[in-house]
Amino acid sequence: MARARAKETNGNNGNGSNLGFEQTLWAAADKMRGHMDAAKYKHVALGLIFLKYISDAFQELYDDLEKRQETDYTDPEDRDEYLGMNVFWVPKEARWSHIQANAKQPTIGKLIDEAMLAIEKENPRLKGVLPMQYARPDLDKQRLGELIDLISKIGLGDSASRSKDILGRVYEYFLGQFAEKEGKGGGEFYTPQSVVKLLVAMIEPYKGRIYDPCCGSGGMFVQSEKFVEAHGGRKGDIAIYGQEPNPTTRRLCLMDLAIRGIDSNIGDRQADSFTNDLHKDLKADYVLANPPSWHPKLLRNGIRNSKENSMKIIEVLATAGTEQLVKSMENSPELVDLESLLVEKNNRLYFHCPVRKKDVLAKPEEAVRQLWIYRLIKKYGYPLKRLAVEYPITFGRDTSKRADIVIFDADRPTVPFAIVEVKQVNLKDGKEQLRSYTHATGAPLALWSDGIQTIVWHRKNPNYFVELPELPAVNQTIEDIAGQPWTIDTLLEKEEKRETEGEKARSLRDLIVDLEDEVLANAGVDVFEEVFKLIFTKLYDEMACYRGSYKYLRFRNNNTAAQLKEAIQALFDEARRKWHGVFPDDDRIKLSADHLQVCVGSLEEWKLFNSNLDVIDDAFEYLVNKSAKGEKGQYFTPRWVIDMCVKMLNPEEHETVIDTACGSAGFTVHSMFHVWQQIIEDLGLPKSHLFTMEKKPERCIDYVKEKVFAIDFDEKSVRVARCLNLIAGDGETNVLHLNTLDWMKWDETVKQDDWNDTYGPGFSRLRKIREKVRDKDYRNFQFDVLMANPPFAGDIKQSDMLAPYDLAHKENGKLEKAVGRDLLFIERNLDFLKPGGRMAIVLPQGRFNNASEKCVREFIMDRCRILAVVGLHPNSFKPHTGTKTSVLFVQKWNSNLSAGPLCPEVQDYDIFFATQRVEPVNNRGQKNYLEENGILKRDKHGHFIVAHDLFNHEGLTQNGIAEAFIEFAKKENLSFFQ
Repeated sequence: MARARAKETNGNNGNGSNLGFEQTLWAAADKMRGHMDAAKYKHVALGLIFLKYISDAFQELYDDLEKRQETDYTDPEDRDEYLGMNVFWVPKEARWSHIQANAKQPTIGKLIDEAMLAIEKENPRLKGVLPMQYARPDLDKQRLGELIDLISKIGLGDSASRSKDILGRVYEYFLGQFAEKEGKGGGEFYTPQSVVKLLVAMIEPYKGRIYDPCCGSGGMFVQSEKFVEAHGGRKGDIAIYGQEPNPTTRRLCLMDLAIRGIDSNIGDRQADSFTNDLHKDLKADYVLANPPSWHPKLLRNGIRNSKENSMKIIEVLATAGTEQLVKSMENSPELVDLESLLVEKNNRLYFHCPVRKKDVLAKPEEAVRQLWIYRLIKKYGYPLKRLAVEYPITFGRDTSKRADIVIFDADRPTVPFAIVEVKQVNLKDGKEQLRSYTHATGAPLALWSDGIQTIVWHRKNPNYFVELPELPAVNQTIEDIAGQPWTIDTLLEKEEKRETEGEKARSLRDLIVDLEDEVLANAGVDVFEEVFKLIFTKLYDEMACYRGSYKYLRFRNNNTAAQLKEAIQALFDEARRKWHGVFPDDDRIKLSADHLQVCVGSLEEWKLFNSNLDVIDDAFEYLVNKSAKGEKGQYFTPRWVIDMCVKMLNPEEHETVIDTACGSAGFTVHSMFHVWQQIIEDLGLPKSHLFTMEKKPERCIDYVKEKVFAIDFDEKSVRVARCLNLIAGDGETNVLHLNTLDWMKWDETVKQDDWNDTYGPGFSRLRKIREKVRDKDYRNFQFDVLMANPPFAGDIKQSDMLAPYDLAHKENGKLEKAVGRDLLFIERNLDFLKPGGRMAIVLPQGRFNNASEKCVREFIMDRCRILAVVGLHPNSFKPHTGTKTSVLFVQKWNSNLSAGPLCPEVQDYDIFFATQRVEPVNNRGQKNYLEENGILKRDKHGHFIVAHDLFNHEGLTQNGIAEAFIEFAKKENLSFFQ
């Protein structure tokens, strides 16, 4: 199977210097090219690079002269100071600082042309060398300004950059890349640097005269000088002679030699060495050349101008009024090749189509199609077997539509890789047609062309086309062409743009719902599993990129479906090894390549990390509730309820915390955040909006490892919880897959090898918190804080499970036939707490006010002080259930300070009661956000603030229930607020 070509990051590309920052600079600069022809853009980019170089060198010397003005009486405005140091004099109006300051002005093109002219006037050596074409109308001035800003970021001409030959590396790499973009033209090719180095090394030009009769951009000369210097020689040991017929290429050569300080004689004008030899009397010691390979038909006819031989093809094209196309192809080998395909039968012209292997009437549209077949084969290197013409596109039962040209996928020969349309329609209609064709076939690429203008699109998902600067060649991937790689900053920009849409902006949850409806419904996979894998993989990719393990994000839809699946599977495997215990070791992504491509294309723009993981919380809530939770009466606890509980129980760094029915472990994650905030403030460190992605101090990691635990009996919930805890906990987690209520069977569970491989370390730490560490019983533990939202639907009926519980027995001592899960959790949770330990538990409202539940209330009061009861809004668990709920806060009685925090038993005490009145979600479960003057309000990390009255959100809202309780707790002298 063909594989995606690996991108080189440290190796040599054969066309220039080692790939590093040059590659990044090129990707960004080429992206700014837009639709401009590479042959023209080459001089725009390289001219600016040259201007930056001489300005950098000038500015460095200028600053030095200015610094020594008082002591050495130097004058930074004296031209002779620069001539003496072999530095070009740059007038004020041509200095880079002036150019950059005006980069956003519409007159920037004119300003650069004037700067080039001014430099030439002041430096005779540069006369006729610098390009002056920046004011022309077809050069986008906005992109020109962006290119200037990009080049401004690198040093080129200062001494440090010269010592590293930064300019040479950039210049050579750009020349090689432009050569690849242009393809062959008139038989001329850019000679790869590796080939030039080989030629120079073989002839060993230590001293003497070197001649290149078709010197191009001067690569032979540059490498010869480098060879001399590498072998202990000096500049001047060799004399440079040459000539070049192409005037613009000749300028590139002169610039390349000038920036390196290499003297040369390449004639006073452009000239062809065959017809106008500028060095007739030269006797050279060495000759190096890569002569043009003229088209065989041109050589056969003995001429270099194809116009005379192409009258028939011009007639074909001209019949449609395509004068611009004719003009653009004049003197081009493409025209000659098209001419060679023409055959005449019965006074009519036909093309012999190499794909269909038959003669086709030579209409103008067919000429453009044959032109593109020629380009796909000759320029882009696609073999005939990967091409099809008039390819049928199926829409339901309609098979009447035909694509002009299709390129098939290298890995899947029957699947379209690119759709090419060359019909004589406008760009807008062509794009819509291609959108429908790619959607029907799944092709990731689309190309529209009228012969002159060409646009290439990458289909990221069914509704999203991204323009590419070029069609990938046969040995390239989409990723090679797609432009500047993405970082976390890219996701931040996209997030900011998305959030400016306010309430209309889709959430990640909405996106998953859409994917489920439109893509995954017929994928034949477990939606929860496959979406979970993708979120898990993307989370890992973001963290790896943010922490510097990888420079760029890899969760990208940048290649064919087959290449993408291979890349995402590799990334998933890497994440699975890093965050052990969430997926089995041999697990695979089961989505088909096409389904995966759409999903990755839809998810790639979303930044999942923020300061509190609420983006993925929301998505997991939907997935888990839909998948497995509802029938057990277990639902995700709203994050604002969790935060209220954490604030009211106030866990500290030295205290242990557990959630015995953890779901996605929101209580433990937010307890981490709460304690970490204490640690970070103690250490005097800042907390950013990407807090969850940042590397944590050792104290934070140790807290998670030793103090934070979670248990759940639902396997999917446990995996989600482990995922979130591993991420939030910086690789540490004690989330365990156990049945909290059935602790009598834990020993059977922990003996299973697969279970122990995943959960063994966490369980070992849990055992150390038992009341009697050496005892084998798992009933009583010594936790400081417990928070839980146990399932409040369904009864336990197994007598062996009910037997150990006091609440499962009637007053006469007989066992109840069935007991609600939440009741058993009340008793079980109290067993987990040490004396003086405290608990927050979400319970159905009936447990507080039904007469039949009196025994439960008495059971609690016998063992605990009731601290508070907070009634939650009726919509709190919408849309999953309308059950009214309250949160019960208790502290276990304790009069022995050595056993735990003091909470001496008293007969009469005050209890804090409160009711939530502000509606955080509507009846459909959609969040209500705070508004200010019609604008959604954000917190200091940029999150929208959910409307509620449970607590003051970072000082930006009114004090709520939590603040009132804290005041009450201090007044009551409760141990955890002293």
